[in-house]
Amino acid sequence: MKFKTVLILLIFLVLPLSTHAEIKWTNNASSTISDVGGIAAGDTSMTVDTGEGDLFPAVTAPHYFMVTLVDASGNREIVKVTARASGSDTFTIDRAEEGTIARAFAQGSAVELRVTAGSLDEFSKAAAVDSNVYLVDSSEADQGIAGAGESFRDLLTSIGTSKKATIVFPHDGSGNTTTFTFSTSLDASTYTNISVIFAPGAITSYGGGVTVTWPKSGKVPSNGNDYTWDAEATKWRVESGNQYTTVLLPTTATYTIETGTLVFDTTTLQVKRYSGTAWIPATGSILRSQVFN
Repeated sequence: MKFKTVLILLIFLVLPLSTHAEIKWTNNASSTISDVGGIAAGDTSMTVDTGEGDLFPAVTAPHYFMVTLVDASGNREIVKVTARASGSDTFTIDRAEEGTIARAFAQGSAVELRVTAGSLDEFSKAAAVDSNVYLVDSSEADQGIAGAGESFRDLLTSIGTSKKATIVFPHDGSGNTTTFTFSTSLDASTYTNISVIFAPGAITSYGGGVTVTWPKSGKVPSNGNDYTWDAEATKWRVESGNQYTTVLLPTTATYTIETGTLVFDTTTLQVKRYSGTAWIPATGSILRSQVFN
């Protein structure tokens, strides 16, 4: 069974992309505070011994690493380093992390990159999400039947109807698209705890007469369009900024098109807007970026 960490998972959502904060590490990094007079409790930057900054990770926001400051009396403070350029001995820091108290530290106090309870919690959260994320294998000849263990049908069977999970159809990175073929009809409507996500570039291909009824959650593509399940309205909604050929889902589910939705008509090569009753040519419209083959 393939799993994907949440740090990577979120890049496929067809939403504005955001950068997830990652904690950075190096092995056995330690130095001492070199600021003359040390640092005060309110200081938000500090300098370590000359040439020893590169023992620690180089980071820019939102990424970071944690260090523990220790004075000659054994007093400790955990700080978050939010910026350090490669070659620099100067750290930008957030003080009093993980329940510690901001205090003054004299020149020569230890600066050590240590494993902290907070950093271990981050790994635990990622592992918990990881166990509920599954990747479909595009090499399976028919996603609608049992295969080698990673077809869409295999994953549904493995997960079951009671577990909350996410199934991802990934783009393998070769060419503009990755095709997932369904040669056998499949009704997945009872898997209401499963969300389906298609990475940009992942597309479906259906054999003649094949019908796939998707779990009523998440996002699915059809005929070049993206649809999102609206649980409150119990309908599929076609999203703005899609390629339009025929606004149909390869399922028996109902769907709705919101007035003002923009699509690209691949037959007439026009941008069109849904008026509430019909698709009409739109002018002055901006669509999200698309790859057209």
